[in-house]
Amino acid sequence: MYSANSTIWVPHPYGNAAIPEILGDATVLLGQGELRRLAELRQMSFVYPVRPGANVTRLEHSLGAGYLAGKIGEWLRFSREDVNALKLAGVLHDLGHPFWSHTGETLLQELTGKSHESMTLEKLERLKPLLENIVDYAKVRSMLDGSHPYHQIVSHHALSADRLDYIARDRHHVGMPQTDTTGVLPYLWFDGESYGVLYQGLGQAEAVVNSYAFNYMAVYLDEAPTLIATAMLKALYNAIKTDGIDPYEMWNWDDIEAMNTVRHSANPITQSVYKTVFSDNFNQPHLWMVARIKRAVRKFSVRNEELVDDQEYDKLVQSVSSLADRDKTERKVAELTKVDSADVILFTTSGERVKKSADNVAVSYPNGKRDLFEVNPELKQRIDFLASDHDSICLAVGSNSTQNVSELIREKGFVRLLHELEQL
Repeated sequence: MYSANSTIWVPHPYGNAAIPEILGDATVLLGQGELRRLAELRQMSFVYPVRPGANVTRLEHSLGAGYLAGKIGEWLRFSREDVNALKLAGVLHDLGHPFWSHTGETLLQELTGKSHESMTLEKLERLKPLLENIVDYAKVRSMLDGSHPYHQIVSHHALSADRLDYIARDRHHVGMPQTDTTGVLPYLWFDGESYGVLYQGLGQAEAVVNSYAFNYMAVYLDEAPTLIATAMLKALYNAIKTDGIDPYEMWNWDDIEAMNTVRHSANPITQSVYKTVFSDNFNQPHLWMVARIKRAVRKFSVRNEELVDDQEYDKLVQSVSSLADRDKTERKVAELTKVDSADVILFTTSGERVKKSADNVAVSYPNGKRDLFEVNPELKQRIDFLASDHDSICLAVGSNSTQNVSELIREKGFVRLLHELEQL
């Protein structure tokens, strides 16, 4: 954010918007601790070591989502009261996001059973006295808990303000070709229950869906940031076990607090992993990867890769789905190969969210509504293939341990090794 002529502006990939235009009488929100914390959260977690421009904050995205939610409401000719409620719901929709984006949420969900959506509602209650003087609080809350039909406009929809903002914003920051996600706004419709796109805007909607899918595959789920994120989770997970950290309190942390906890932990595994992550070439996973399992959606494999059918893959990924399961498997691999367990990092990538990229987009025709993937089955087939091909179980090993672990993989194969370790 920057200041110009005493007016605070929010930079957007599609133009600039003044804070008062988004927040109206609620500009006081920017001084609240809950909003200030969002300014210390990176939107794209550990993408920044690989793509240095990926430093957009959760607050910038939230303000952008509020701006677009308001614009959608205006296009749909909602009342001024509803437009203002949409703006604030957009600004507040990520209030509960933890440090390190969805990376941190993976850890805290497993340890506390809470999600960032449930934490958003908890944090929203702390702002209730302030919000009640500005907007219809009950309406804003219902948009965030999913009970109001307008919640689709705010988030959890392929054409929501949330998604339209981060698709364009993240592509802008990482240097990818731009997608004008605002091009779909004039074609959106809402009938009181369903939210979708008019058939005249089909091309714009398909562009949004394609961009969303490729954002995930090329940026968010790329192996390099996923490896870094998993290593940092390993470091923090071990610190929690020895340093007396309350996982529930961690929902209030920002990125700096999480990083400092790892940096200053007395846990030897945490310290070793931290040094490895920030060593040379850790952002180049091909230098660390010793084995990979993927779904057999294509007929060829590459070096150190094994292809299995869907049933086998689902069984294997289930065996390493939790942090506790991965930690146990990593320790067993280290014991078998007589290497430091801090050097062994098991991680997965999943294209499941990509497959759902347009599940709930209804296209309105003069004679009725049809699902976007029904209208364009080729789009669904392409996205399903790319998403399935992106599913993988990967084993990365530090340079001091590569030879020992590689010999074990050559002897047994990665699939067989995981099955054997599951029985131990």
